[in-house]
Amino acid sequence: MSAFLLSVLSRHDDALTHLRRFQLSHRVHPNVWTMAGGAGAAQPPPSSSHDDNDPIVCGGGDCAQRSRLSPPPPTFSADFLPRIYCGWRSDDDGVDGGGVLPPELHRRLCALFKPGAPYWKESDYDNRGYYSYFLGLNDDVVDDAPTSVGSKKRIPTNVIEDVIFKHLLPLAERSLRENKVGIPSSSPPRIVGAEWWVHTRPVGANLGHQVHFDTDESLLNRERKVTHPIVSSVLYLTGAGRDREVGGNAAPPAVSAGSTVVFDQTPESTDVASRAWVSHPRDNAFMVFPGNLLHGVLPCTAAESLEVSDTAAAADRGKVGCGGNDKEEDVHRLTFMVGFWTRDVREGMGERELYTPCGPMPPPVSEHSWLMQARQGYCENKTKQKSNDDKNGTKAEQEGRTLMFDVLPSTSPAWDDFSSNGNSTLTIPKGLDHRFFVLNAPHCFSESLYEKGDLF
Repeated sequence: MSAFLLSVLSRHDDALTHLRRFQLSHRVHPNVWTMAGGAGAAQPPPSSSHDDNDPIVCGGGDCAQRSRLSPPPPTFSADFLPRIYCGWRSDDDGVDGGGVLPPELHRRLCALFKPGAPYWKESDYDNRGYYSYFLGLNDDVVDDAPTSVGSKKRIPTNVIEDVIFKHLLPLAERSLRENKVGIPSSSPPRIVGAEWWVHTRPVGANLGHQVHFDTDESLLNRERKVTHPIVSSVLYLTGAGRDREVGGNAAPPAVSAGSTVVFDQTPESTDVASRAWVSHPRDNAFMVFPGNLLHGVLPCTAAESLEVSDTAAAADRGKVGCGGNDKEEDVHRLTFMVGFWTRDVREGMGERELYTPCGPMPPPVSEHSWLMQARQGYCENKTKQKSNDDKNGTKAEQEGRTLMFDVLPSTSPAWDDFSSNGNSTLTIPKGLDHRFFVLNAPHCFSESLYEKGDLF
């Protein structure tokens, strides 16, 4: 724990003194900790122009800088660099603004999962292991309009399906259509299902999230096969750090409520990742990356993480949907994760149970009042659904505007090999092991897939 806290405080040499007493070989490199804290992002100056031959991807809204692409990583199943969609650009005047979701949808999703909302108690979030929900994208299709990859649209029956089907799925499909330099791919894979789950962490008490791979846990347990979603993603709802300027240019928040780190490392890797991408939370922004990559969340210090954005604080007071409390200390880092699959993971599972990995949505009854809340205003009537779309701003937000993205900033090296003394006998207790400090990397991460009782 001392090494953990010293790393959070950027006292990496002091942390190493403690780490050498354990049976460890690698730690997340200080470069990554520094960038995750909002500093040290070694990116070229922002560009004022862009053409089709220049490998630069620009962003809008909160993403004010253009980021030149990093050197390409190893070949992935999904061939795109981790990116964050974060704002719209008007086709008429080029003005950037807004977020990924229309304001009303963002407000509703925040309200559904705000601190103290029924969801957390009714799902027994604090006492369960990992659980998620799987939605088949072709289940009960009622609309013949094709999506960009050939699947058919479902009319959403609740706000969660609305967010996934109409807003996040198109961005996952778009990411698959573009290779590392934004050139369209010839045959993007077809997404047939979406697995979603949520996490909440109090800002100021966020210890991060264990480094791990996303996988089909049911198939892994049944057949010992490791599979991944084609695209993994994080929708940041609340808890972003304050933006700042460096040399007159926009820069990442000085400290955020826990930055997501994606490593260019898969279960098949024979060497540790040479590069890591860092995603600083931004309210109403959507980060996507190839689903077979190692990832986790680094913590931040309590004092600095209380510097939440005005948007997050307003959301907690009810102005953006997480309302009912004026106390900023109750602002949470609220994230909505979606894994997009190219196969139906329900096949072979048998009868699915509630609140298990890739489980079903519960019935809309009082015992699951959160789903009743999510269904308010939704039905299968197309006329009423169109009215609901207009109310949520779906059509107005998309007409005449382009949703922009930034490739995530990256740093190298990603891991520090310090190979502790061979006489070390101490090991990190499993309940405290976030895998920021490990033994026998990279193999320890693939081996961990077969371990029982992981924290997350």
